[in-house]
Amino acid sequence: MIDEKCPYFGPAIGVFKNTQAEGLEKVFIDNANYRNVDNVIAFLEYFGPSSFGCYHDYTETFRLSLIDVEIPKKGFVLPSQFVKDFEHLDSAPVIYRGPFDDQFIEDVKNNKFNLKEGIVAKGVSPCKGLPVHGLWMCKIKTRWWMQELKRRAQESIEFKKLWEENKREQNESSA
Repeated sequence: MIDEKCPYFGPAIGVFKNTQAEGLEKVFIDNANYRNVDNVIAFLEYFGPSSFGCYHDYTETFRLSLIDVEIPKKGFVLPSQFVKDFEHLDSAPVIYRGPFDDQFIEDVKNNKFNLKEGIVAKGVSPCKGLPVHGLWMCKIKTRWWMQELKRRAQESIEFKKLWEENKREQNESSA
């Protein structure tokens, strides 16, 4: 269990209380979509200015950005509803609305959207057999990020493991 004394992620609790807790609580109380819900799971990214590949400079000031909300037994809040309900909070920005096609994938990889790392694309498919509500998600990394990860993998076993995982995930032979 993580508490405020945990040297790495303990400070996230204070950041959450100071920046996200009140806004989330207000949405969950005021918005009819969340009434009569006993439990909600909010997913947030914890990062600082120098964060890269899950590794951080813990001397820096960190922030939390809301990236997803799940209602147990019902599933994740769908992308359009997430934007409507949580866009006013510090949350992951919407960078694109449109078809998930090869051009969009190339635009992300070529960093057309001025990203540091990449995106998690989300959408809804009416196909049967998909998770709750037909929600799908997929990660796309920028080429810059993949090259930087590959460079760091030469210097660190931790980054080497991360490089191997991302190389497979992104279907990159050598990036």
